[in-house]
Amino acid sequence: MGSIVNPGEKFYLVAENEDILNHLSERIAKIGYEKQIELAFILEYGNDKAEIFDSEKLKHNDDAFTIIDIRNHSEVKAKKIFANAIHIPLHELRERTNEIPLHKPIVVHCEGGYRSAAGSSIIKSKLNGTSQVYDLSEAIKQFQK
Repeated sequence: MGSIVNPGEKFYLVAENEDILNHLSERIAKIGYEKQIELAFILEYGNDKAEIFDSEKLKHNDDAFTIIDIRNHSEVKAKKIFANAIHIPLHELRERTNEIPLHKPIVVHCEGGYRSAAGSSIIKSKLNGTSQVYDLSEAIKQFQK
């Protein structure tokens, strides 16, 4: 289900395959919103369910995880949430997953908990099961000061 996008507001365009993504892009261009697309990508999904992450584990030992901060540069500059987080903005994630250390479970976060679902999904698909990947989701609010 889609949502309303206001003029000038950036948004993410997600589709299940390239044909649908191209079709949506063409329709968006017809109404002049193509410059507002922050990122367009194909989200591969199946019948797998994401394991719920126990944020208490992160509270008590954040060094036990590789924390990936997928917020934009300006958000990180304004406020760092985890001192040891690796910053890779969502729009750069597909090209930079090779920078993620795999020796610990990976926790992905953003500002409000919505982009992290897409980010953790991208990382999971790129790593193809070589490391456990968790979406911190809205639990990020517990860590913001």
